[in-house]
Amino acid sequence: MQPFFNIHVYLHIFTHLFLNIMKELFIAGTDKTPEINLSVENCRFEIKGASFSDTVYEDIYKKVLDWIDNEMPSINCKINCIFFINLLNSITYKNLMQILIKLTEYHKSGKDISVTWYFEGDDEDNGELAENLSEVFDIPFTIKAV
Repeated sequence: MQPFFNIHVYLHIFTHLFLNIMKELFIAGTDKTPEINLSVENCRFEIKGASFSDTVYEDIYKKVLDWIDNEMPSINCKINCIFFINLLNSITYKNLMQILIKLTEYHKSGKDISVTWYFEGDDEDNGELAENLSEVFDIPFTIKAV
């Protein structure tokens, strides 16, 4: 008696589901981790909220970095990467640097990528951080106080 499905059918279904999941990455924010909303279909890249959990790399940024590696090559539209991180720690800073390095590399390779960094108007440290990042990375960078 043959099984109802063979291994090729299972692999096809799994691959199809996995590829569609990777194109979209949404992680709900918490009081210590940011909301992540990344989409190939909608040309969306947004990181918003507090980011100071001790496990923020494992919980958030590893997934974001993997998404960039796997999905950014297939994006063929203009994408404005929005960052609105109102509280961050050194782990987050390190991961933001890694993200911006990757985005800059894709920008230099011809992808139409820009960055908009939002910060609360009275948060001078965050505004200064954005200024410093805009000087370090060779990518169109807009800074907006809200």
